Amino acid sequence: MIFFQELYSFFFYFLEFLIGVFAIGVLVEKNIVSSAFFLGGFFVGIAGLYMILDAEFLALAQIFIYVGAINVLILFFVMLIDVEDVEMISTNSSVTKDSVLKFVTFFASIAFFAGSAKLIIQNFSLSNFVFDQQHRFLVSDLSEISIHLFKEYLLPFEFLSVLLLVVLIGTVYIAKDQITKSIGQDLESTFSISKKDPYIQSKNFISKG
Repeated sequence: MIFFQELYSFFFYFLEFLIGVFAIGVLVEKNIVSSAFFLGGFFVGIAGLYMILDAEFLALAQIFIYVGAINVLILFFVMLIDVEDVEMISTNSSVTKDSVLKFVTFFASIAFFAGSAKLIIQNFSLSNFVFDQQHRFLVSDLSEISIHLFKEYLLPFEFLSVLLLVVLIGTVYIAKDQITKSIGQDLESTFSISKKDPYIQSKNFISKG
């Protein structure tokens, strides 16, 4: 029994170490593709923590949603953007006191919340929220998740779905508006130049003829 507890602790701290390394790699790595792969490793490490907690469903959902969908989408986005512009911006950026202060504040807040969570776990029993007396983790049972989701938490679930739909429509509307404005500005600049330059006017007249 003691051996399994030590093995459990070893895998837990090993995964925590890997998650920290991958998270630092996402921030430090200058190559965008490598940074995206570090992000995928970070998500896999989180899935490993779920596996240790016997939450296989959450582990699979973590891999399918975050690694299989979001991380792959980020990689496709990286392949579609102009990497030279991003590298030029990253080389021109410099480390300032403000950025260092934000970095230290970020990790201090993480340490504070981690310590607070540890104190809560040590001082309060969470068995009523996570465990069942006759079953293992309820969070691993898909039927239990569906029952709680569509009975007890139906209103927040529907609210989030409507909120995501509104965000999607707003994003499409803003992007369409910006594209329309940019096209209109390009057309206005082209017509203004053609009106001022008689050579362009004659060239356009010949091309139309």
